[in-house]
Amino acid sequence: MMDINIDELLQDARCWILSDGKAGHLNQSLGVAKALGIEHYDVIQLEKACMGSLLKYVHPALAVKNAPMTDFPDIVIGTGSLVAPITKYIKAHSPETFTIQMMKPYGQLKYFDVIAAPLHDKMRVADNVINTVGAPNRIVPEELDAHLEDFKAEFENINGKVTTAFVGGETKRFKMGVVEAEELAAALIKKVQQDNGSLLVSTSRRTSGDVVECLENIIKNSGLNCCFYNPQNDDLGKNPYFAMLAKADDIVVTGDSVSMVSEGCTTGKPVYVYGFSEKGGLGKFDVLMNTLHRAGLIAPFPPKRPLDKPSQPLNDTATVAGFARSRYMRHVLILKERNA
Repeated sequence: MMDINIDELLQDARCWILSDGKAGHLNQSLGVAKALGIEHYDVIQLEKACMGSLLKYVHPALAVKNAPMTDFPDIVIGTGSLVAPITKYIKAHSPETFTIQMMKPYGQLKYFDVIAAPLHDKMRVADNVINTVGAPNRIVPEELDAHLEDFKAEFENINGKVTTAFVGGETKRFKMGVVEAEELAAALIKKVQQDNGSLLVSTSRRTSGDVVECLENIIKNSGLNCCFYNPQNDDLGKNPYFAMLAKADDIVVTGDSVSMVSEGCTTGKPVYVYGFSEKGGLGKFDVLMNTLHRAGLIAPFPPKRPLDKPSQPLNDTATVAGFARSRYMRHVLILKERNA
């Protein structure tokens, strides 16, 4: 057998990370790249073309305005439906490029060396497919600790038991209007008062303005020790998302985002999901929520009783990286034998 140092190959590999501009998607790709030990990568921001969702069937590169056309790298990693046609185009023109796709792609699977899809995507069985529970991510202790150090001054008065809440936006299956905002705010305040603790809250760019205003007014006037971050105003000048995860003793997220739920569960801290019910109601996300609930990683918010700290955090990133690593070894061996 050929003598191959897979760690050195991955460290030296030139990698493109294709981004659709969604932070949760980019974090999946970056998390897998880091877990693989890839040190040299460029993030390529793709911009959707007018009628790109139709034109991609004419030619994959027409899905975006700025498809990279030449000088293809050793590895391409991407997450989401926008980047998948471009990954397919690269693989078709550069079979030597190793391609990793997160989330279910449509069409032929042969253009992807690795497909990492959550269970709720219901991917068909194939030798290049690995199923995850949720979404891979960048959550590792050293990453969280570094970000927390950056916010030492902002969180100086945040003490006691800290609850961190992340609020997303409304979807077809998840309602998040002013009524829900009032309910969520009241439940958060009650919990933190009972804990005699502090509260960190971050809304997202998907949160509607009236919901942000409602939450901010109620929480800031509650008398709690709190820090409220609205990325639409960027009032802290930098995103405290990872620092808030690090500071938390427990985490509350809204049920619209696979990424937020997965990242919370990867920290190994108790996670409560507003909008989750064991009776269902979140469509295909019910598969994720019920799987995590059965594993003791999440509970509905407000909870009937406090969650214990999980014995084993979610670690989809390591699952994907391990699978991709073995596939990359096989890919390298095939190329070496072909070129011998």
